Amino acid sequence: MNARRLYAPLVGIPLLAVLGLLHAGSGLHAPQAIRGEWRVQLVAPAAAPSACVASLTGDSLHSLSIVQSGPEASVTLRSADGDEWARGDLTIRAGAAEGALSKPTPGSCGSPWRLTLTFGDRAVPDSLHGILDDPACATCTGIAFRASRRRPQPAP
Repeated sequence: MNARRLYAPLVGIPLLAVLGLLHAGSGLHAPQAIRGEWRVQLVAPAAAPSACVASLTGDSLHSLSIVQSGPEASVTLRSADGDEWARGDLTIRAGAAEGALSKPTPGSCGSPWRLTLTFGDRAVPDSLHGILDDPACATCTGIAFRASRRRPQPAP
């Protein structure tokens, strides 16, 4: 009889605690997975971008690398020859990410630039739409681009 009285609280209380934690966390959702390597295709701007952002036109901007941890991401833009063009951090929210990028070696271009990505509501999107603009230039437009996920190469 004493064992039954002891058993109920020793099992029941932890079980109720687990059920309470599961209920409390039921509204949590993981952010979308945008990590990986992305192939970038620039879209012609409608108006003149700033001189610094315009240096991205043509084939000079080639890839976007994203390392993600939860709702935060680190981004690296690389040129066609693989050199790092700019890097920065993004905050991911429902269907979009935004943050600031700067060049690793400061030059004549001011920074930071603003990078905005949109990617819809799929758990693991296959494409991104982005705008890179210079917030210091009020009369300039940003550079729009599309990016498609690079599939990993199979191991030989």
